[in-house]
Amino acid sequence: MFTKRSVVTAATALSLLLTVAGTALAAEGEKEQLRATPAVQADGRISLEGTLEYSELEGGFYTVGGWGLMGGDDQTYKAMVGQKVLVTGKEFTGISFRMVPQIEVDVLGMDVSAAYSEPVSFTVLGKMLKLDQGAVVENGVLMLPLRGIVEAAGGSVEWDAKTQTVLVTMADRTAAFTIGEAKAEMNENGHYYLVRNMLPMAKAPLLRNGRTLISAEAVTTILGLTQRADLDGSIDIIKQ
Repeated sequence: MFTKRSVVTAATALSLLLTVAGTALAAEGEKEQLRATPAVQADGRISLEGTLEYSELEGGFYTVGGWGLMGGDDQTYKAMVGQKVLVTGKEFTGISFRMVPQIEVDVLGMDVSAAYSEPVSFTVLGKMLKLDQGAVVENGVLMLPLRGIVEAAGGSVEWDAKTQTVLVTMADRTAAFTIGEAKAEMNENGHYYLVRNMLPMAKAPLLRNGRTLISAEAVTTILGLTQRADLDGSIDIIKQ
């Protein structure tokens, strides 16, 4: 026989259960909002950019943008915790006890900045780049060979000797780099600029052995190419 007190207790318990469930759903909703949306590449793989973090939940695992990382080397992940990284791989569609989407990692690396050290190797779209003038570090700034990178990525380069300006044409933009000037002009296809779109660089382009070198970050900020620096000291340009 149910008493008034037992009914009240049951109602209180039910109310508490609904509150806890509601809080959990709200938290999950917030996670969904914070979860990164991966870019889908032509080969069907996905890529994510974000800070590599370690989660203590469910035995512990590493995440980027709310996605769990599968495979790879724990020591590498540990060394990259707290750093902004780019991860590429396949979305895991199997059964897992983890309550987050997961990516089977193929490649993982850090952003390339102007302060990065001279790379031990250089690849563009998966192909090793052989250059007559390699990368150099000039006064603490990593400078990369412009023509070699642009042509390997499918673009074209023209040299104006009179103005000492390199005119670059990519699939989605054009850019002009002038030796000694710390800003480059960039124009994206389909955009109209009321004034010249001049973008700053960490260091002005320079000439070495007849080749133009630009600061490393400009490969991304001006040319629109995605770069990845690996722990082994290599640099990969993986997409436009």
